[in-house]
Amino acid sequence: MKNFFLILVFVLSLWLVIPNRCPAKTNAGGNIFKEKAVFLGKLPEGLTIIPKSLKYSFDIKSITYVAYNDKKENIVYLNNTPSQLYYAVLRGTPIFSPVKNRHAYIAASLPHGKLMFVVIDGKRGLSFDAIDHLIFSPDDSRYAYRAQKGDKECVVVDGKPGPFYDGIPIDKNMVFSPDSKHFAYVALKNNKCVLVVDGVEEKKGFNFIKDVIFSPDSAHISYKGRIEKKENFEKWCLVTDGKAGPAFNRILNVTYSMDSKHYAYIALKDRKMMLVFDGKEGESHDGVGLPLFSPDNRHFACAYMDQGKWHIEIDGKAGPSFDSLLKFYYSPDSSRYAYTAIKDKKFYCVVDGKISDGFKKIVAFKFSPDSSRYAYEAALKRGACVIVDGVKGPLYASVGEPYFSPDSKNVVYKGLSMEPKKHYWHTILNGIESPLPFYGIKEYHFSPDSKRLAYSALYNRGKSVMVVDGKMQTIVRINGMPFFSPDSTHIAYHAFTMDKKWVIFVDGKQLAGEYGGFMKGTPMVFDSPTHFHTIALNDPGPTFLRIEVDISGNLP
Repeated sequence: MKNFFLILVFVLSLWLVIPNRCPAKTNAGGNIFKEKAVFLGKLPEGLTIIPKSLKYSFDIKSITYVAYNDKKENIVYLNNTPSQLYYAVLRGTPIFSPVKNRHAYIAASLPHGKLMFVVIDGKRGLSFDAIDHLIFSPDDSRYAYRAQKGDKECVVVDGKPGPFYDGIPIDKNMVFSPDSKHFAYVALKNNKCVLVVDGVEEKKGFNFIKDVIFSPDSAHISYKGRIEKKENFEKWCLVTDGKAGPAFNRILNVTYSMDSKHYAYIALKDRKMMLVFDGKEGESHDGVGLPLFSPDNRHFACAYMDQGKWHIEIDGKAGPSFDSLLKFYYSPDSSRYAYTAIKDKKFYCVVDGKISDGFKKIVAFKFSPDSSRYAYEAALKRGACVIVDGVKGPLYASVGEPYFSPDSKNVVYKGLSMEPKKHYWHTILNGIESPLPFYGIKEYHFSPDSKRLAYSALYNRGKSVMVVDGKMQTIVRINGMPFFSPDSTHIAYHAFTMDKKWVIFVDGKQLAGEYGGFMKGTPMVFDSPTHFHTIALNDPGPTFLRIEVDISGNLP
């Protein structure tokens, strides 16, 4: 078992394993907590886990993994429920679907592994020579995968196989509609590709088809169809709702507006590029990029390049020219825009048409949640600063990305002191530097009501501390990510203490339960303002536990 944990530490960043004791109740600082360990499963002796197969369900209530015995036979576990023995389980499975936490995997049967099948929610599907590319619909109610028998391939949708074809090219070519009611894929038939929608083949075939997409409202479907290919010469068209558009040498960046009323793409024709909007060709340019609809559908942005100079055009109005363009941003409410660009080796940020000063580098641009504010990191010739609403902050040797609070009123980032003898990281909240110095600071986390701030920091070598509301809590070896309760009253996180115990902290108080470890990044999921759960591991086994914690009252 020691070898298992060494592998798991290396591959999954699983932390040190120690003995466990987990009482049902404990009293910390005079406040009552109810802490319960619910048994999920235990790896039987004689089996070894394949570390990369270990996964949590999206609700953090179940686990699944693949294990093998001394004969290298595979077995899939869902919590403590084992499957039958298999010749092999396809790499990348088992999986949980993201909405309903459906459990699925692809396996090959014993004794020779010549037959493969899908198992979904414990039910085995039809057998084939090969299976891959298992996907769920957006609402998890449906599923599909590619299957092969002999030299023919088909697509199985909701357990029912479609007709067999010469091939099923799957790269971006098997897709459910956003409403999960429709399904489309591409099939190779008689040396041509055809689109199959809801089991019906389109009559027109192409040399090749790729990039099948549905509109956001699921009412329209588009794909790129290759008409001709001769050495380095190709001819493509965009087919929308069965109607082919004009032919081009290449088609890029097909996108729909969020209301599905418009679509746009970039086309290459005779070494010139152009924007095609709702099927109509625009002017030719040396380069075209970034066709972007705003989230509210009212605005459209595109980039153009002629004679080596780029500019952004917003709703038909061209902005200033630059040597190159980097990233474009719409604000959450679509009322504002911003982009970063380079000119004469300097970086600029353009916000609502206003150009910033030139900097050595610009990264991590963000609009606030309410769209009223913005911030980004800027590197100068000496040092760096954060620009907030167009105003330069204090100068530091280096800065981190800015974070806005949910209500947009607060902005925080970290800065590394310019003084060589005091080369520490500090937190800068609303322009005010915290006096607490650290060797390192991780991500910042605001409470849902925006009134509280928490982050984990490196106190010194081998010691970490959780900082909550500007005050340091208990010093430990490792801190996990902090999680606030929905009402912002409580904060929970896991930690590896100085006496080498994995425990849970709530509001700075250590609970009594001790565990073998937590997988790195395991969240604390608040089910209510006073209840949360997470998953921990214990030895021997490993044993998997769901930890339930009830907070009986407010802590001081």
